[in-house]
Amino acid sequence: MNFDGFTPHEFTRFGGLVDNDDPTVLPMGVAAVCRNCRFQLTTVATRYGLQTALQSPNQAAITGLAGLIYTPENPGETLFQVPMVFDTDGYLLIEKPVGSGHLVRVQGPLVTQPSNAHALMTEAYNRALIAYSNLKTPLAPINVYGLNTQQLDPYGQKPLGAAWLASTAYLVGEYVQPTATGGNGHLYRCTIAGATKATEPTWPLAENATVTDGGVTWEELTPVLVNRLPAPNSPQPTRLAGGGTFAAGRDVYLQITYLNPQGESIPSAAGILVNTNLNDAARFTVPTLASLAGWIRGLASAYKLTSVNVYEADVVTGAAAPSPASFALVGNFAPGATVTVTNTAAGAAPPSANTARVTPGGLTPPATPTVGRASGSGTFAAGRDVYIIATFTNALGETLPSLAGMLSDTLLDDAIQVPIPSTLDQITGVNLYEANVATGAAAPATNSYALVGSFQPLTTATITAPASGPPPPLCQHRLHQPQRKPERNGRSVHVHQC
Repeated sequence: MNFDGFTPHEFTRFGGLVDNDDPTVLPMGVAAVCRNCRFQLTTVATRYGLQTALQSPNQAAITGLAGLIYTPENPGETLFQVPMVFDTDGYLLIEKPVGSGHLVRVQGPLVTQPSNAHALMTEAYNRALIAYSNLKTPLAPINVYGLNTQQLDPYGQKPLGAAWLASTAYLVGEYVQPTATGGNGHLYRCTIAGATKATEPTWPLAENATVTDGGVTWEELTPVLVNRLPAPNSPQPTRLAGGGTFAAGRDVYLQITYLNPQGESIPSAAGILVNTNLNDAARFTVPTLASLAGWIRGLASAYKLTSVNVYEADVVTGAAAPSPASFALVGNFAPGATVTVTNTAAGAAPPSANTARVTPGGLTPPATPTVGRASGSGTFAAGRDVYIIATFTNALGETLPSLAGMLSDTLLDDAIQVPIPSTLDQITGVNLYEANVATGAAAPATNSYALVGSFQPLTTATITAPASGPPPPLCQHRLHQPQRKPERNGRSVHVHQC
């Protein structure tokens, strides 16, 4: 074989694998392993066994071509290729699967590719940037294609949420805020492209409200940063004379909380019925789901608001407001229900921590630990069932615990051994928790486990005696940076864990 500018090297055989010569003595530029190649007397054909022709859904001329490569950004991801093609019919296509020769059209709801145009493509930050022109002037806005997300979007020419500009062209998907210093706390998304007027519009504050601004239509669409259902607005109780058994001269305070399948929010500020008459009741209406913010209405069923709890406390008229711990549960009610509180409540106190999550959390818990016996290496009593659960930890927090692994029916002076597996997750350690019961008894409750200690992957933990540390977490603490999750019903919801 002869490469121009290089010393000739004769090869007496061809093969896909160098198995007789040390790869280190190969000429520079010659690979030790060749895949998908066909060696002939004077040539080497690449992509052998793969489709070498890319089959378009139409017969239009190709005016744009790029070979893109996704570089892994997260643990567990792999490098992959994305061959991309553009034709004169305005079709942007990718080969899928790679090597098949089959082209699939790529489209986005906010972009339109021009026909009879050329596409200039480049790659940055695992995204393809695609410009369209007649090789002299642009014919359409730049598009951005996420190699991993497979989403095609317009390239934003203006900073997200920049101040509104007069007599300026805006594209669909661009965001502005009012020109007043600091804005007004809302963002507005262009839903119909065009040019703005010379004078600033009056910006609506209602969720998803729209305003026409010259040729542009703006929609109120403000991102929300959440990880829990918020505290509700205060209830507004009214007096129902003769409807209850309250004594005269009482100030009745009412709070409500939201509930979803994950837990309960913190309570609202209190609404007050002042200076009851004898046998008064307090009445108010719970908000309907339809009256709440769009991001709440759009939550998945695992996080959707299902009901509210009502809490009551009362004091002598004019006395200081009751402490949070003095409120008591009245009952649970459906959204939109009319609630009548007839007397002083005696139920449980409202929660002090918000457990009504609206996100699944960060890292998933570890797999069930494998539990083994180390005879004579510990101080466990005979006849115990030893249960072990595990959590992942890193600098940002700790996951919920795994399912329990168990060693049944210990012998006297047994110890417990637990191999800590490797993981691709970004963790700093694995916490183990232990609980034990008499052999054959019911499994222990989660809050009865105690911390053994923290261990590194690919080590073996030896537990010699019952643990006495703190219990495992009941709430998953955040183990990665906040995520942005687009939600329907009018919000872009940014979520992070507790």
